[in-house]
Amino acid sequence: MHTLYNINTLLKTPTIDLYKTLTSTLNNGGAVTFQIHDAIEFIQERKLSNEIEFLLHLYQTDALTQNALECFLKHMMFNKETASTFVQWQRKRAII
Repeated sequence: MHTLYNINTLLKTPTIDLYKTLTSTLNNGGAVTFQIHDAIEFIQERKLSNEIEFLLHLYQTDALTQNALECFLKHMMFNKETASTFVQWQRKRAII
């Protein structure tokens, strides 16, 4: 398991725009807007091992593209609980 692996090092390529803003619709009809780099930091700080493993798999199979990353993150944020936890995490970071 690669839970401590720094995903940011994999994503520092000219083909990935970490500062792109995405909006994901939620399974309850709402929406959440986020930047890719914030979602990656959230995954790492919360030690979401399944998500880290999937990103590593994409990288190791040369499938880590902008489109694949966006699709993955939008799918991850589709869950209302995940999106809510992310928004709370974002707000706490803004206060600090």
